[in-house]
Amino acid sequence: IVLFKKARQSHWGYLVFHSPLQCILTLIGLPTNDLNKRIKHYREQQFTGILSVEVVGKDPWYIYFLAGQIVWANTQSHAKERWHRQLSKYCPKLLNPKYNPSKRASYSDLTKLVMHKKIDRRCFSEIVAGFISENLFDIFQQGILEFQRSKTTLSYKVSARDAANFPYINLQHVHIWEKVLQSWQAWEELDLVDIQPNQVPVIVNPGELKRNVSPSLFQSLSGLDHKRQTLQD
Repeated sequence: IVLFKKARQSHWGYLVFHSPLQCILTLIGLPTNDLNKRIKHYREQQFTGILSVEVVGKDPWYIYFLAGQIVWANTQSHAKERWHRQLSKYCPKLLNPKYNPSKRASYSDLTKLVMHKKIDRRCFSEIVAGFISENLFDIFQQGILEFQRSKTTLSYKVSARDAANFPYINLQHVHIWEKVLQSWQAWEELDLVDIQPNQVPVIVNPGELKRNVSPSLFQSLSGLDHKRQTLQD
């Protein structure tokens, strides 16, 4: 049983859900339910191929499935920053000028690094999972924003592939989609629905901010502003 407060209203109500995932999807609404149904369907059908997700005015996202599991996701938007962020987090040695991030921003480059023993499988899996998580989060948010603004939903195109010739590998025991939903719930609870994590925050009134947050938080937020780092960073 979940106690919830209806958006922009003052009264409280009760809903009964069979799982935390169902709770999150029901409270979030239609656009993400559609994406969740597709992911569940492809998982059940052991689908191998690519799902492209599109919205007018933005670069499409590509979600790669192997035997029903999401094994990669990417888009052209913020690609270099995402690559740099994942390397910094999991394999900082690859930020060495010898391994120029701008030249190694694809799945095939990652697999080559594993083959040449530049990174191990654990590091590979963490970077791939990071890419998938960030892109699914962005799709998730964009679907909600489009529906709120114009009552439109994301469009999807699917392209099946032969698993024997699909150069991707499964990530074992990684429940990425469920973690993305939980991350979104936390983001929503902070009232950041229309704030994109790839945006750079700008402090317009540092004095007021300093008076209303702890010194450590103020320092962290000021650092983002000065370094032009995004909320994702």
